[in-house]
Amino acid sequence: MWRRSWAWGVAHREPLLYLWFGAWTTVVNIAVFWLAQHGLGWHWAAANFWAWSAAVLFAFATNRRYVFAVSTRGAWAVARELARFVLARLATLGLDYLCMWGLIAGLHAGDLGAKLVTQVVVVLANYALSKWLVFR
Repeated sequence: MWRRSWAWGVAHREPLLYLWFGAWTTVVNIAVFWLAQHGLGWHWAAANFWAWSAAVLFAFATNRRYVFAVSTRGAWAVARELARFVLARLATLGLDYLCMWGLIAGLHAGDLGAKLVTQVVVVLANYALSKWLVFR
């Protein structure tokens, strides 16, 4: 029984690590969003952009090193990866804003509740883009 669960964990290492670091990326995103909105009094749209920026930097570092274990070296290679990563994340930022706007303006959901729901959609889209386009 233990051996089978261990083998399952090894076989699913990448998605499990992505979920782990994705959860921490979400914590970074929500914490910066909350601090910018409630601590600094920013509108949700501005707070969302800075939360996204902090989360992207955190996610790039953790995904590159721990999730996809990328071994490319050199400034240009890393810069290309970062550029692809940011472009992919810009696509999901659009998805993030669309979902936030729909939940807040359309369904009159609370800002933080909308942010939490939106993050589930964004994390799934980010995994697919990172796996197939960024860290191939």
